[in-house]
Amino acid sequence: MACGLDPSKVHIYNQSDVAGHLQLFRTLACVTNVGFMKRMHAYKAAVDQGKGDEISMGTFNYPVLMAADILLYDADYVPVGKDQKQHVEYARDIAEKFN
Repeated sequence: MACGLDPSKVHIYNQSDVAGHLQLFRTLACVTNVGFMKRMHAYKAAVDQGKGDEISMGTFNYPVLMAADILLYDADYVPVGKDQKQHVEYARDIAEKFN
């Protein structure tokens, strides 16, 4: 609210209070293969730096959870920075594969 969000237009909630987030994330994770996720910029950069074995599952899970966030609410707009553009594209690709 302090940054100017209008509470009559914005819903603020605790993600962990909505069981559908975890349920949809788990479902999407089961249909998303590792080879697809290894094409992410973050993963490729780590591999190029010789840190491929240090990548956590969070690197792979985050875009899938973001896809669940977007799809669960059928969002028309997803306000993200440029560094998140690929994750939104992944959300689209994951949704197409699921459907």
